[in-house]
Amino acid sequence: MKQKTDLKNLLADRIVPFTLQKANIQGRLIELQQSFNTIIEQHHYPYPVAYALAECLLLATSLSSALKYQGVFTLQIKGSGPIRLMVVDCTEQGHLRGYAQFEENQLPMEKTNNFLSVPKLFGQGYLAFTVDQGPHTERYQGIVELTGLTLTDCVHQYFRQSEQINTTLFIAIAKNAQGWRGKLLMLQQLPLPTAAYHDSNQQAERDAEWQETLVYLSTLKRSEILDTKISSEQLLYLLFHEQLLAIHKMRPLIAKCRCSKAKIQQVLQSFPPAELKILQIDGMIGANCEFCNSQYSFSEKDLVPS
Repeated sequence: MKQKTDLKNLLADRIVPFTLQKANIQGRLIELQQSFNTIIEQHHYPYPVAYALAECLLLATSLSSALKYQGVFTLQIKGSGPIRLMVVDCTEQGHLRGYAQFEENQLPMEKTNNFLSVPKLFGQGYLAFTVDQGPHTERYQGIVELTGLTLTDCVHQYFRQSEQINTTLFIAIAKNAQGWRGKLLMLQQLPLPTAAYHDSNQQAERDAEWQETLVYLSTLKRSEILDTKISSEQLLYLLFHEQLLAIHKMRPLIAKCRCSKAKIQQVLQSFPPAELKILQIDGMIGANCEFCNSQYSFSEKDLVPS
C-alpha cells in the first residue's frame, strides 16, 4: 500500500515509536532539524563540536524516549581532549537543550567537514546519563567509559555491559545549505516472559528474529534515511513491513531552555555579598545561560533577598 507523504511531517522534529510484532522488537525513529539549528547556532560552534553535539542530542532523545519518567533526562560527556564537557538534556515534554565546553585552539586542524573520532575530540573520559524526577525521588544513573570511534559506539558499549538487551542504533547527520539535519533509528528487543527464559527453542527463535531484523536494517543507507522526499513512516514501512510493523503516536520535540531571569536571580541571591561585589562591573552583575546563551543583568538591589 502506497502511503501519502505529508510535507509537515517531513519537517517536524519528533519521535516516531513503533513495534515489530513478529520479532518482538520495539523501536524509535528520531528526527531533528529545527532543534539542531536552534541549539547549535545559539553558540556558533565550529563544525567538529557542532557535529558531536548533534550526535549527542539524537542519542539523548532516543535513550530518554525508552523511559517512563517525569523530570529531566541528562546525557553528559566529560573528557581530557579538546571538548572537555558536553551536556544535553530532555524533559518528558520533549524539550531539548545542550551545550559544550571546549578549547578551540586544541581542536584538530582539519579544514574539511569530515568526521572526527571520539579519541580526537574527547580524549579519555566517560559518558553518563541521569534521570532526575525531582526532590524526594531516587536518581537513576548509568555510566560508561569513552570507548569506540563515535559516541554511538559508546552507547552500544553501555547496552552490552549494563543492560544486556539486544539494542542497535543507526544514526545519520548532515549539514547543507539549509543547516543541520539528523535521524536516529533505534531497535531494542523486548524481554521474553519469565517462563520462557530457560526454553532453548524460544531463545533460538528469538535470536534468529533479531538477526533477521538486523539484515533488514543493513540495507539502509545514510543517504536514504536523510532523504527529504520520503517520510519516516514510509521509510519504516519499506524496511520492516514484513515484520508486522505497527507505528504508534508520534511525540513532538522542540529546542527549549528552562532558564529565566528569576531562576538566575535566585541562584545569585544565595552568594555571599563579598562574592557578589567581586562579580560587579560598573555596579552591575552579568550572567549568561550556558545552554541557550541568554544574557542577564542585575543591580546590587536586585540581589537583596526578599
